Amino acid sequence: MDHFPPVYSDEDKMIAQMIRAFVDKEIMPVRHMIDDDHDHELINGILGKIGAMGLFSASAGSGDGGGAAPSPYVSHIVAEEVCRGGAGIGVGLGVS
Repeated sequence: MDHFPPVYSDEDKMIAQMIRAFVDKEIMPVRHMIDDDHDHELINGILGKIGAMGLFSASAGSGDGGGAAPSPYVSHIVAEEVCRGGAGIGVGLGVS
């Protein structure tokens, strides 16, 4: 995502860059092995790291009143970047 739409805030751009770096480091090097990951060790490891980053609730905000909800674009940014690494992971992230 080298070109950011003009509606993206600086925070949106920062989130996109963070997720892109994660995908490049954690998913791209192993994506050729994901289809053969019958025990789901790779997938579970990746999903655990995504969860630790708080991306499962990327469109929901903190829920405890402790922080503002993210922009309406965050869930789309997350989906686009994660799907770049693996469509199945992105779909799983979207339905969780």
